[in-house]
Amino acid sequence: MKRLIQAIAAAIMAACSAPAGSVEVALVFSGRNGVTKAEAPPQEDRITDVNLFVYNSRGILEEHRYIRKTGPPYNLKLLSGATYDIYACVNLGYDTGALTLPELMHARYSLAYPDEYSEGFPMSGALNGVTPSPGISTLSLPLERMMSLLTLSIDRTALDADVGFAVEEVRIGGCPRSVQLFGESGATGPEDIFPLGFCLEGDEIAPLNSAGISGQVSLFQLENCQPKLMEDRCSFIEIRAHYYSTEYRTRPGEYLIYRFYPGESPGDYRIRRNCRYAITVRPEGSGLHGDSWRVDMSGLEENQSPSVSSTQETIIRRSSSDARSMELKQTKR
Repeated sequence: MKRLIQAIAAAIMAACSAPAGSVEVALVFSGRNGVTKAEAPPQEDRITDVNLFVYNSRGILEEHRYIRKTGPPYNLKLLSGATYDIYACVNLGYDTGALTLPELMHARYSLAYPDEYSEGFPMSGALNGVTPSPGISTLSLPLERMMSLLTLSIDRTALDADVGFAVEEVRIGGCPRSVQLFGESGATGPEDIFPLGFCLEGDEIAPLNSAGISGQVSLFQLENCQPKLMEDRCSFIEIRAHYYSTEYRTRPGEYLIYRFYPGESPGDYRIRRNCRYAITVRPEGSGLHGDSWRVDMSGLEENQSPSVSSTQETIIRRSSSDARSMELKQTKR
């Protein structure tokens, strides 16, 4: 009798460790590459860690795995004929632990500072309704970056002949501290906004200071979907420049400031994840007025002298071609 019990127990253990009808599949990621990839660091497609979640058809967590590895494939053992939902969170930098499906859907990822992605962009993705079978050896799970890419250029062709300005700094204001892992996300309030967002200066903004239509620079931020203008949580871009004309010039240590709020369309201030917003700013005439942006002239003074100082000699002036006032193009990444 004792041997019979032992044999039954062994059979049960064997059945648990290698269930009949199980298949092994290799999970790979897709959807990260595209025409909107930035031309310079950070590495948008880098993978340094992965949180994997496998839920059964009843929404119950079957497996959670945290993997520190540079890339797929990741092997999963699933029951043939069963239905699963598989979720991945990439480059969070920590093990989330086991989460129920509702907990995962409401979980948020936070940055310590606006450009904290040296280990890769945070990404997430899902593969729903998967039914593995012996003929399926690979599953491809599409990933989306939780960040948005904003490319900025300046068209000086419509400025008056006596006007020029040199960009000293570009920054994102209203930059969210956190983002929801799945679903549309926006800053939850003023406390969820960095006092100073992503910033470029010095050599980083040199492409903006070429004559005529400038080169472009890239800025990054977490998704921030705000359907209407709320200045305490909407994202905006601020350009700080030295300015010179026959009438005005910037005071030493101060700037002419352009501020504008990009978004899906006029009156809609959603900055969506995994999208590129290509923005061309085209000041006209004196460059001190514009319908598409706000101009802060508090850093200007009247120009009492027609001479140009050594600082003002670097001011970038217009060229002769033509373009629209301000162009905003959105592309899904």
